[in-house]
Amino acid sequence: MKKILFSGALLASSLLFSQINLEKTFSNNEKVTAISNNNDIAYISSTKDNKLVLYNADYSIKKIINVDMPADYSLRFIYNTTDTWYSVSKQIFNSDDNYEFVVEIRNNQQYKTLIIDENGKVLKDFHPNYSNFIQSVYYDKKSNKNKLIVDFTTSNFTENYQEVYVLPTSSLSIEEVKTNSNLQAFPNPAQSTLTIVNPKNGINNVEIYDISGRLILKKEFNPYENKISIDVQDLSNGNYIYKIGNSSAKFMKK
Repeated sequence: MKKILFSGALLASSLLFSQINLEKTFSNNEKVTAISNNNDIAYISSTKDNKLVLYNADYSIKKIINVDMPADYSLRFIYNTTDTWYSVSKQIFNSDDNYEFVVEIRNNQQYKTLIIDENGKVLKDFHPNYSNFIQSVYYDKKSNKNKLIVDFTTSNFTENYQEVYVLPTSSLSIEEVKTNSNLQAFPNPAQSTLTIVNPKNGINNVEIYDISGRLILKKEFNPYENKISIDVQDLSNGNYIYKIGNSSAKFMKK
């Protein structure tokens, strides 16, 4: 009787664990990262032959990007769920509608950060150091420009310093509705995606209203995310208000 019960328990256990099924095995030639907060790209891999491969949710290849880099360097793509380093973006580092990617290339002596677009065009080649990474992207109200801070460390670890760069999307900066609003978003005007800097005020949803006050859409987000991406491609051209908690700001869809 005990043997029957034990066999039954094993069968039930195997049935329970069989619910976790293998769906996809990637090549050992690539390092794959899941892109959790993007509607167009589900996975990105960096390959040993220095390509960036974009995958759809069904694992079909969306695009292969050839990264132009020296022969003795290897490619690395770094991403986390909050995308702290703006590894995947649109209309932040360039004003067109192409996706932008922040990648790292390295050899035994140097690390270097590149910003490229989805066609492989290099938007920015930062000078080599032991390490460098994008610390933050922000809107400078005084100069009315979008800016970027990059953190650098020299190869002998004797120096650590930051550099500030002005971005080409400066003319698309945010206009705030309320003087007490801490909301920032770019690009503004937006064509397809509006990226909102999370004010981290404890609220986990953003609401979009038209100028008549009618609620157009509402999206929940992880309150720990640094950025919130809103798909505005289907909105009619015109002015809108986005609201997170008690803070609100205006953006234009064009």
